[in-house]
Amino acid sequence: MIDVQKSRLFVEPGRILLHIAIWSVLSILFTAIIIQYSFNYGRLTLPCSYDDVSYFLQGAHKLRIFYEGGIIAILRDYFHRPLHSPFSIWLSACCFAIFGIHDWAPYLGNAFIIFVFLGCVDYLLGDLALRWKILWLIFTLTFPFSAMIVHEFRPDLANGLLVGMGIVLFTTRPFLSSNLSRHFPGLLCFAAAFVTKPSVLPFTLLMFTTTLCGVAICERWLLADPSCFLSIVAHIGKRFAVLFLWVLPYHGFHLPYHLKYTFRNLVINRDLWAYHGADRWMLYLKGYAGQVMLGRHVYLISAVLVVGGLLHLLYCKKEQTVRIGILTGMTFLSWGIVTANAQTQFTGAIFYFLLFFETVIILRNLLQNDQKNPFPQSLLFSGMIALTLAGLMNVQLPPKIGERTSPQTKAVNRIVRDVFLTITSRTEENATVYFTTIGYLTPTLFEYLMLRSRFETNNRTLPSGEGLGVGS
Repeated sequence: MIDVQKSRLFVEPGRILLHIAIWSVLSILFTAIIIQYSFNYGRLTLPCSYDDVSYFLQGAHKLRIFYEGGIIAILRDYFHRPLHSPFSIWLSACCFAIFGIHDWAPYLGNAFIIFVFLGCVDYLLGDLALRWKILWLIFTLTFPFSAMIVHEFRPDLANGLLVGMGIVLFTTRPFLSSNLSRHFPGLLCFAAAFVTKPSVLPFTLLMFTTTLCGVAICERWLLADPSCFLSIVAHIGKRFAVLFLWVLPYHGFHLPYHLKYTFRNLVINRDLWAYHGADRWMLYLKGYAGQVMLGRHVYLISAVLVVGGLLHLLYCKKEQTVRIGILTGMTFLSWGIVTANAQTQFTGAIFYFLLFFETVIILRNLLQNDQKNPFPQSLLFSGMIALTLAGLMNVQLPPKIGERTSPQTKAVNRIVRDVFLTITSRTEENATVYFTTIGYLTPTLFEYLMLRSRFETNNRTLPSGEGLGVGS
């Protein structure tokens, strides 16, 4: 089990400062490496596009509202306009405020997500020696989905991190015998997830409900907790009440918008995005999504889970094994849900984080000092070094999108620039521009470019298509 109150990481100020410094250095260096790659081969070689540009536009818009009207204007806008992802929009706004409105600025903000991710891994490793933790943190950054956190500007991976960590916090510590305050960290993770990506609210709510009910059932019947049925219901109900109160300030105003959006994507437009047939069953492991998010690390993590899981059954305490079983069940559930509605590689974010966190916890339990482990520490540490080296040798950068010096990349950038100059040269006519294309030539991109260039724009949807009104 993991106990925050007993962990040295949280009771020794000097220790936590050292660890924060390590997380900071690793997250900054890693973010810089991925952004440099993006400048040459990734998203930053071309004009910003779906979904990134929509968050850039809304973030820049929020910043302009703040500059012109201050906090009062921000509050008025808050009640008037629902946000598709409050987290991504405000992260981009903060980055624009600090670094200026540049396409690369919001990606720097992804260092914060990497920082939190490393902090979660460090916490899950408990009181293991620092040398173990440094190797694990490096191994963490070799995973392809770690690079995708920086390379893409969208809330899916941050949401997956929060939901995954929330599930871990509830499943790896006593539930029925703990008071409400001990569950605040897990509740905070889920509450943050509800406003990080509100469009997957039903999925997040399902994972929260299943986690609480699953842990309660397993503790009652497998770990012989004496709580009665009514006590269990009240225990779960209190956690729901706290979560409801925490998300009410946002969803109390904007829930209908997000429910309509979710229904449209999951039901009405499902066939536009979903995979069908046999392709979807391995999509998140060996299919396209798995190749992008796990790469060859799928073999490393599978080996660790199989071997580590068997050793866990043999040498770890019953309670730890039961809790790993609960976490395994939640991991399979997340895989089943996203596979049934398979769409993109980002849809499986919760599954990937749960898979990774389960690996961390299994190894952490095996390495605890109070376990009857037959293997010497030197042998296990050598194995950790080998695992880290294997991760480094199989590093996979995000998919190549373009090449800065290639004729195709130059042509796309030139076309976007020429269209933008053509539109802005006609501002005195108060022209309306119709877009009949997808890809890079979209109203969202040009409104963002105009906002970046201090033009006043008014984007509206016309009956025959999308229009961009340019005011003089």
